[in-house]
Amino acid sequence: MKTDPVEAASRPVDETNEEGERGGELFPKNKEEHSRLLNWALEQFSAADDARRPLQTRWERYYKLYRSWVVRQDGDWHSKVFWPIVFYVIESIIPKMVAQLPTFRVEGLEPEDDEPAKVMEKLLDWAAGRSKMYEQLVMVYKSALKYGTGIAKVRHVRITKPVVRMEEQTEQMMMPMPVMDPDTGAPMIGLDGQPLTEDAPMGDEVGTGEYERVNTEVVVYEGPVTEFVDIFNFWPAPEATSMYDARYVIQRSFRDDVYVKNMLREGIWRMPPEHEYGDLWSGQTDTIYKLREETKNAQTDPTRKLAEIWEIWTDTTVMVVLNRCAIVRCDENPYEHGSKPFIRIVDYLQEGEFWGVGEIEPIEGMQDVTNALWNQRIDNVRLVLNRMFAFDPDNVWDMRDLKTRPGGGIRVRAKDMNPRDVIQWIDTPDVTGSIYQEVAEVERMTEKISAVNSYTGGSGDAASYNQTATGASIITEQGNSRFALKVNLAEMTGLSPLAEMYGSILQQFMPEEMSLRILNEDGQKEWIQVTAESLQGGFDYSIEAQSSVVTESVRKEQSMNLLQTFAQIMNPVTGQPLLSLDALASDVLDAFGIEDKMRYAPAPPPPPQPMLSSVPPGGGEMAPGPDGVGDPNQIMDMLAAAGQEG
Repeated sequence: MKTDPVEAASRPVDETNEEGERGGELFPKNKEEHSRLLNWALEQFSAADDARRPLQTRWERYYKLYRSWVVRQDGDWHSKVFWPIVFYVIESIIPKMVAQLPTFRVEGLEPEDDEPAKVMEKLLDWAAGRSKMYEQLVMVYKSALKYGTGIAKVRHVRITKPVVRMEEQTEQMMMPMPVMDPDTGAPMIGLDGQPLTEDAPMGDEVGTGEYERVNTEVVVYEGPVTEFVDIFNFWPAPEATSMYDARYVIQRSFRDDVYVKNMLREGIWRMPPEHEYGDLWSGQTDTIYKLREETKNAQTDPTRKLAEIWEIWTDTTVMVVLNRCAIVRCDENPYEHGSKPFIRIVDYLQEGEFWGVGEIEPIEGMQDVTNALWNQRIDNVRLVLNRMFAFDPDNVWDMRDLKTRPGGGIRVRAKDMNPRDVIQWIDTPDVTGSIYQEVAEVERMTEKISAVNSYTGGSGDAASYNQTATGASIITEQGNSRFALKVNLAEMTGLSPLAEMYGSILQQFMPEEMSLRILNEDGQKEWIQVTAESLQGGFDYSIEAQSSVVTESVRKEQSMNLLQTFAQIMNPVTGQPLLSLDALASDVLDAFGIEDKMRYAPAPPPPPQPMLSSVPPGGGEMAPGPDGVGDPNQIMDMLAAAGQEG
C-alpha cells in the first residue's frame, strides 16, 4: 500500500518576503534570507519549548504511572508492587468517551445547499470509516485522559493498492482505403493504373478472445485522514489558549534518510540556497538521539539515520525545518479551510489555558499512597515471617548458619552457655490489619475524584456495590453526568472542527467523479456516484450529541424501547400509530447490526381473486352495486331481456 504524502499538499512563514511574494515564492532565495527565516524558526521553537518544559516533566511521570513503572535494583529486598489504579481509571473511562465513531450532521447555509449537505453527510460517514478514524480517536482520547490534552492532525492522502486483473487482448480492424491527392482531392493512381490504397483503422478495437495478467494500481481511498499526534512532539505558541488563537504550532517527527531523499526527489522539499545534501545533516548531533530516547519509551535504532523534522504551521503558511539547520519547505497553507490542520481534545478544560488537566494529575497522590501502603504491608509480613535476630559473632560456629530455612540450625561454640545468650530473636509487630482500612479509604477517595467505581469499571463485584436497582441507577447516573460533560466538550472543541476539516478537504480534493460503496436505507450495500459538483456549497458541521459514547447494548435497548413505546401511541384522528413502525423497526435492525433487512420484510399479500357474478343466465339474484342495492348495468340488462323500456 502506498500513501501519497500530501505534506505535498501541505505547504509555513507567517510573513511575506521582502518582495511581498507568497506561495512557492516564500521559499528563501538566498543564503541571507534562509538564515533569517531559520533564526525565526529556532526562536519560536525555543520560546514554545521553555513554556512547555514544566508540563513535560509532569507528563513523563504520568506516563510511568500509567505503565506501572517500577525501578528494581539488585540487593533491594523491599517490595516493589505497583497497584495499577491509574491504568484502571483511564481504561474504564475510555469506553465511556468513544464507544463508536461519531455521527456527523451537515446543514446547508442556504436553501440551495440542502441537497449537497445530504451528499456531504453520507460522504463524511464513508470517509470516517475508510480512513480508520476510530483507532486514531481512541489514541487522542487516551492522550487527553493521561496528560489532559489530545492532539490530532487532519490531512489529505491518496492511497493506492496493487491489483492483478485479467484483461482481454484487443486488435484494431483495418480496411484498405484510397489514397487521396492532397492538392486535387482526387484518388491517386499508381504506375499500374490502379488506385493507390492504404490500410486505415475502422471502428473501435475488438477483442481477440485471448487474456493476459495485467498489474495495475487502483485508488482504494482518496480523502481526509485523522492522525494521532504525540503530545511530546507538539508545541503551541506560548500565549495560545486554543488551536484557533495560536500564532503558530510546531509538530516534530523523526524520519530516516530514505524519507528525506524521497521528499526532495518528488519536489515536495527543496534544497536551501547554496546548500549541498550533506549540509542538511550538519545540525545532526547526539542531541537528536537523546531527544528521541527521552520521548517516553521511544528507543534509538542504531541502524537508521534519523532526521529531526519540524513542521511549523500558521493559518496561512507552513515551514519545514530539517535537523535545526535547514529550511526545506516554505509555502502557503494549501488547505482551503484556512486553519492549522490540527484539532485539540481536552479532558478537564482549564479556562485561559491551552493544556487541559487529565485523570492522572488529581489521583497521582492516591496512587503513591496506595503503592506505599501495600508495599509496607508486604514488607511487614516478610519481617514477621523472617524475623531478624541479634547474635554474638564470637560464639557462632559458622556465620552461614544465620539463614532462616526449614529444618535449619545455628551452631554455637560455647558448650556451657545457653544458646539464647548467643542468639536473640527480634520481634516485629504485625501492623497489616490497619493497612487494609487505610487502603480502602484511599480507594474510596480515588472513586470520588475520578467517578470510576465498580459499575463504571465493569468489575465482577459491581453487584455488591449497591444492593438495590435504584441505588445502582443513581450511582451510574452520577458518574455518567461527569462523563457526558467530557464528551460534550470534546465534540464542541475537537470533533466539530474535525468534521469541518474533513468536509473542506473533500470539497477541495474531490475528483470529478467517484464511486462509493455505502449502506442504503434498507441496509443493503450499493454503489453510488458522487461528483465534485454535488459537494459544492456552504455547510454547517456538527456532531450528534454523545453519538460516540452509545455502546452496542445501549443502542439495542434504546431502539427496542422506542419501538415498543410508539407502537402503543395512536394518532387520535387516524387511529394509526403516531410514528412509522417500519422506520422504527429498521432502526432496531440497524442496532443489531443486521444488513439484509429484506429478509424481515413481510410477504406481499396474495393478488385479489376476480369477483364471480352470482346471477345465473336468465335471472336470479343480482350482485350488489356500489350503493349496496344492485349493479345498474345488470338491472338494465334484465329489463331489456324482459322487453321493457325506460
